[in-house]
Amino acid sequence: MVIGYNQYHLAALLLWALASVLSLVLYRMWGHKLFLAFSPLVAMTASGVELYKYTLRPDPVDMGCFFLFVLSLMHLFFAMMIDERATTWATKFASGMGLVVAAFAYFTDNIFVFGFFWILSVIPAYVVFDPIQHQRARAVFIGHHVLSFVCLAVGMMLLQVDSGGFSSMRLVGELPHTMTVTIGGILLVGASLIRQAMFPFHLWFKAAYKTKPFPLAIGLYSMNLGFLLFLRLGLPIFQQEAGDLFPYAMVCGVLSSLYFANMALVQTRILSTVFNVMLAQYATLYCGLETASRFGKAGVVFQFITIGCAFAGLISCLYAIEWHVGSLRAQRFHGLQHKNPTLAVIFLLFALSACALPFTMGFAGEDLIFHAVIERYPLVGLGLILTAAINGVAMFKSVTFIFRGQRSDLMDATIQLSTLQKAALGTILLVMFVFGCFPSLLLTKILAFI
Repeated sequence: MVIGYNQYHLAALLLWALASVLSLVLYRMWGHKLFLAFSPLVAMTASGVELYKYTLRPDPVDMGCFFLFVLSLMHLFFAMMIDERATTWATKFASGMGLVVAAFAYFTDNIFVFGFFWILSVIPAYVVFDPIQHQRARAVFIGHHVLSFVCLAVGMMLLQVDSGGFSSMRLVGELPHTMTVTIGGILLVGASLIRQAMFPFHLWFKAAYKTKPFPLAIGLYSMNLGFLLFLRLGLPIFQQEAGDLFPYAMVCGVLSSLYFANMALVQTRILSTVFNVMLAQYATLYCGLETASRFGKAGVVFQFITIGCAFAGLISCLYAIEWHVGSLRAQRFHGLQHKNPTLAVIFLLFALSACALPFTMGFAGEDLIFHAVIERYPLVGLGLILTAAINGVAMFKSVTFIFRGQRSDLMDATIQLSTLQKAALGTILLVMFVFGCFPSLLLTKILAFI
């Protein structure tokens, strides 16, 4: 182990980071998108081979390639979907480097290294804020993240009081159950909830996604590190309390999911609807983890990948559409289906996949989570079912307003996607449907490892 990294993973991550930087430099010099695609293509190929090996034989080294494979897929997707007219160089850099930082944070076992990348991962999201146009949004963003930094730093320090030199995240469950460790755990859970944009700490995310230009990767790298913090530190500290006393994270998750789902239903701007549905879906992951069920945790893995893939596709399509036709609002039918039938079908598939369409990974993941939750906490399970129903209605309403009806103006509303962009969208859909139709390819191996 080197500063908390398996040597195999560290070597792979360093090569990926260097290749990503080189890809950005070459793209900057010659301007061809194939340079952006080089690094993620290589990483996706290498991690895909390891993922295939994992389906044959469970191995802790290959297990980590789940996340690296998804990151590589997202990286390739962002490279292909970037529109020269709608984004800036800072946005391109933020999208690429944010994914790289998330990968380094995910694979380390050292709590201090994780904290370093936790702080570093905010920078790519911050650079897209214009100091004049986004002054208030930037202040909200900074305020929330400073609070999360303070909670994280103080929580990590308190864990050192009764066990000096503690650094391994794998051993956090072995810490003594003292008042100091309990307070430290509470602060770490608080940092997780703030970073994950759970209610009532979601205002920073709302401020971030309304900026222009917008880093498409924010849904993956700015949010999921909060979820990983809870999984690797908060949950092990309070595992007994969660099981025997009060399911604190499960209650927070179901209340947040219901809040965001209802907010999605009443939004007038369709982009806001999609982001609220995404927050609602992420909130359900807390419920799956705290069931202490192997099937619930396996469902979280499926959902973790599905949410990242599905909403990356939705957000990218929305930004491409809004660049051509302006802001999309659920106040009139925009009638884009007539000239964009392929895009309409792709967007519908992504929307339904995000809400657990049968034969997708999301359906398998949500089914596993719902069954694990309902067995122990029926009322929480009912809340999750209501959330899923509301999210489905909100997403179908969004699809209808964007693509149905007739346009009331004579503007050419054709949205042209290149062959590479269509290939990127199709690749993500293929991944979700393959593992949705054949979930046993991964499920049996995940259960063997959990």
